[in-house]
Amino acid sequence: SADEALNDALRGRGAHDAAIRAIRVCSDVGLHVRVNSVLSSRTLGGFPAVVATCAELGVLQVSGFYFSPIGRGRRNADLWIPPDQYVRIHEAVEEEISSMRGRTIPAEMDVVTERAYASWLDAAQLDTRGFTGCGGGCTHAIHGRDYLIIRSDGNVYPCIMMVEWDDA
Repeated sequence: SADEALNDALRGRGAHDAAIRAIRVCSDVGLHVRVNSVLSSRTLGGFPAVVATCAELGVLQVSGFYFSPIGRGRRNADLWIPPDQYVRIHEAVEEEISSMRGRTIPAEMDVVTERAYASWLDAAQLDTRGFTGCGGGCTHAIHGRDYLIIRSDGNVYPCIMMVEWDDA
């Protein structure tokens, strides 16, 4: 969340400042920075503010991923947004981000919010040939990687599924 108090309530005290510092350090040493945010019942409406904050920090790639109550999310199932609500809120957030382009955020900024749900017709026509990253769990944990996960604590992982490997 762009809101420090909310971010720290969800991620732990000091997590917001640590994330901002990490973004600045990575940018300063020339790394391409992409910020990922989890879209939950407490954060989805504030995602445009995350995008605006990232633009202020010079980050031009931001992704919002639908919260799933799996892994560590099992302990926070109350953050899950039911599909019918998510689709409506998601559309409103997409419209707000679109209205920010060229004003609050650069027109070329790459902002992706996970749609999370597709109709059967949409899913049948989905072209996955251009998909990158992990894709199928940790199948390509080393080969074919186009990103790494760098947590605010400094730990680096080839796949988000490996962050809490011991919890499995």
